[in-house]
Amino acid sequence: MKLIADNLRITRPDIRRALQRLDPEPVQALVKSCEARGAWADGIVQARHVLEVIRTLPDLLGFSVRTIGGISNLGTNAPDKRARLVVEQSYLSMLAAAGLDYALLDMLNPDLVLAANVSGILAKENIFSWRMVPFPKEKK
Repeated sequence: MKLIADNLRITRPDIRRALQRLDPEPVQALVKSCEARGAWADGIVQARHVLEVIRTLPDLLGFSVRTIGGISNLGTNAPDKRARLVVEQSYLSMLAAAGLDYALLDMLNPDLVLAANVSGILAKENIFSWRMVPFPKEKK
């Protein structure tokens, strides 16, 4: 596997130049260290760069790319659980809209899991039905 990009501080021309230097053999691309922490001074900017990479990488490479991203890093140092959940749910829907295929998230948090499922439905389905939404069963 050839490494194309090491972090988010890359530009489209950087990726194009890297691809042009590669051998003509089939290439698998890996973008690593694509995590953004809200606590970093530029964490929110890096989070938007992640969205741009996910959105543009398939066109730049010329083939489909499966993407996976961790959600919890953006909520680092949140003042409380509610604040963290709001940021994670919001960013999750942005990632889904950008084309994220898989999300690493807290599966024990039903609100976040529901947000992930609904984000995927809204981002990828052409027809919507409320029956598609996996609401938890209400306790009787």
